[in-house]
Amino acid sequence: MTHRIITHASCMDGFCSAFVFKKYLAQAFEVNQTKLEIIGLKPNDIETETVKIESRDIILDLPPAKTPFFCWIDHHTSNRDAHVKAHHQIWKATPSCTGLLCDIAQEKQITLPAAVKEFRHAIDIIDSAAYNFEDYKECYYPPQNPEKLSLLQKLHAIDAVFSTGDFQLNQELFSFLLQDPLPTAPQDLFDMHKLWIERFYKARLQSYQEWRTNIDTYMHFDTKSHCVIQDDRKAKVKRGLPDRFYVFAKHRNAIYSINIKVVDETVARIGIGTNIFEKPTQHIDVGATCKEVGKKFGQGSGGGHKVVGGCEVLVLNVDAALEFILEKMRNGN
Repeated sequence: MTHRIITHASCMDGFCSAFVFKKYLAQAFEVNQTKLEIIGLKPNDIETETVKIESRDIILDLPPAKTPFFCWIDHHTSNRDAHVKAHHQIWKATPSCTGLLCDIAQEKQITLPAAVKEFRHAIDIIDSAAYNFEDYKECYYPPQNPEKLSLLQKLHAIDAVFSTGDFQLNQELFSFLLQDPLPTAPQDLFDMHKLWIERFYKARLQSYQEWRTNIDTYMHFDTKSHCVIQDDRKAKVKRGLPDRFYVFAKHRNAIYSINIKVVDETVARIGIGTNIFEKPTQHIDVGATCKEVGKKFGQGSGGGHKVVGGCEVLVLNVDAALEFILEKMRNGN
């Protein structure tokens, strides 16, 4: 039987976690890296048992499955106390799951090339939203020098390939980029496939601008909760792909942001973040709040980190969930 890597879909940290495990850790866990199938899933797929998890599965950057499986490695604070039925289980609060995998490699005395150590710093910035304002402008707006992208820009360009908005296309491209032979580090994939990755990135940057122009028509700043609310139900049209930090670039004094997106006739997704530029010292535990909201107003899917997280709620409960979150923000608990 072959092992499968189950990792966070449409997520750069999930992608890079799969890359590092397959390239550098498979042998240490006695896994045949040439027979590894890689599947991207959303946390909800695990939590609601939409997808059957098998006994030889390796789950990275996601909640643990409810049935027995082979290996679980994660860093989300909302999963700290999870009940895990895995032969190998490692949890640690780190800026990225990829960074945790690099730490595990070092503990197992696996030598990581300098390019991987350099990349580890960049993926920590991306997954923990540790951008400064200059980093943000560099990655979310057209580059000043398209022929000389920074490491952060290259990773954003690769991320654009499997974050198109079409789940099946994302899955196909996700798996394609992770097929053998893998280069030394994820950023090397940019140079391997430069011609078409550049085009994905260019299109994505244009899409960000369309989205920014559109969201200005309905984004709202709630002064009592110090929260910018982006309720996509109020959008007259839908254009572009979300620039998730634009709300804080525009409202620099905000503490929080909330975005609401209706997925289908029964489910809506709510994302919560804190201001990455001003970095407020006092705020609610976002991951814990998302976990609570997912259980209270949905079917139990929710979690994240102290400063960012997401959950799914029933469409009929969206307004109640929003008011519940805003009230917690106003009270600071």
